Amino acid sequence: MTYRLSTAYRLRGKACVNRAIDALTFASLKSANSGVCESSGMLPLSKEQEVALGLELAGKRQEHADLDAAIHTLTSSGFADQMLIQRLKKRKLTLKDRIVQLENLLLPDIIA
Repeated sequence: MTYRLSTAYRLRGKACVNRAIDALTFASLKSANSGVCESSGMLPLSKEQEVALGLELAGKRQEHADLDAAIHTLTSSGFADQMLIQRLKKRKLTLKDRIVQLENLLLPDIIA
């Protein structure tokens, strides 16, 4: 258990780097696709961009599920640091926000 907690603290720095990369990726996609489709209101994405965003979405969903399991395990153990749990919950919410952004980019709203 101690090994996992220390690994979580080390991964926290990696998470900050991932957030910065996510922001840069989103900004570059937005600037690269400055032309908006008139009919759908969505940015036109190339196949490579769709694949990259799909892979990122799958990774974010997996990380979200892993964080959920870790939070559940830590809270049920009774020995968890409350500050660590709050940080994990905040990271989970951040991931959920990014998942929604990616889903909105990849899955357009079609009004029937």
